[in-house]
Amino acid sequence: MEQQNGERAVAEALAYKLRLNLLTIVNERQQLKVGYGQYAALRVLRIWVGDPLGSIVAEYQRGRSWSTIAQDNASGLNELTAWITDLMRTTSAVGRQLRTQPYRSSPRMP
Repeated sequence: MEQQNGERAVAEALAYKLRLNLLTIVNERQQLKVGYGQYAALRVLRIWVGDPLGSIVAEYQRGRSWSTIAQDNASGLNELTAWITDLMRTTSAVGRQLRTQPYRSSPRMP
């Protein structure tokens, strides 16, 4: 249950920060076969650049570093790191909220 709540906290924080539906986050991340950290970086870079998610995913899958992808897409590693740090704070807040609520199974999370 702890791991499930941890995953749920990350997914809900991403949904909040990216203003996307939770189910979209979960499904898209699974389709891309990446972890939540990689998904967060890919998604936020896509938003900043306005590029299709597939092109940034392709760069990442070819082995390009996050700093190179960020710099090539009119952003910097510092901005990406700051955004991820803020996401981690949001995830902690969501996790605290989930711990204070009684456990309920959610049809939104696998």
